Amino acid sequence: YNTETGEFRSGQVDLPENFKQYIIKFKEADDSPTTEIEMIYSEMAAAAGIDMMPCFLKEIDGRNHFVTERFDRKNGEKILSQTLAAIMPGADDYMKLCWIAETLKLPLEDKDQIFIRMVFNYVAGISDDHNKNISFTMDRTGVWRLSPAYDVMFTANTWENSSAHIHSMGVMGKRSALTTSDFVNFAEDFVEEPEKKILQVFDAVSSFQSLCAKYSIDKAISDKIQHVLDGLVIDDLNLLESKKQ
Repeated sequence: YNTETGEFRSGQVDLPENFKQYIIKFKEADDSPTTEIEMIYSEMAAAAGIDMMPCFLKEIDGRNHFVTERFDRKNGEKILSQTLAAIMPGADDYMKLCWIAETLKLPLEDKDQIFIRMVFNYVAGISDDHNKNISFTMDRTGVWRLSPAYDVMFTANTWENSSAHIHSMGVMGKRSALTTSDFVNFAEDFVEEPEKKILQVFDAVSSFQSLCAKYSIDKAISDKIQHVLDGLVIDDLNLLESKKQ
């Protein structure tokens, strides 16, 4: 994709000059705003401090398709990447992800990212946070980094099926009904100022309805999602209340 001209080219040919490699997620049905919701979630994630690749919606024949730059390609060359599932197939808890972060000697900023993404996934209702949705990249010198986040999307069936609230990745054994205390306890000896990061996530997710209006999401759908979000994480530390004071 050429960001200057807006031109798309097939990924099966050599990368032309001034083009970057992107992925397109096509919207298949008019009655389900999947691509718009993913765009909204990408904006909320970025506002929460999550490292995201550039993305946008491309309208074709009246449908918005989600377009995002690939993190595993640069200047036409492939960047080595591995999912958490490939490195540790049994990883089903964010604490195990932390162990991998230590093993790969990830820098402090990547550990912060792990914490922020974990909190965001729980606050924003992304229960499909399985270990294939977390990746790492390695450069030519052998240095590992946490990749940018991807597939950041509300788990749609949570408003119809209460068991869908149960996350693929747990937090010290818990997979649903988490509290801000759980997040702070998890952060011990791993990240600094967890309360500040938690509030940043809450602030980002609080923009959901205004972003839905921006992208013309049907109010009935946005209200359904909002109803789910309102009951996901209990602020037992009263972080939101203390912020108002």
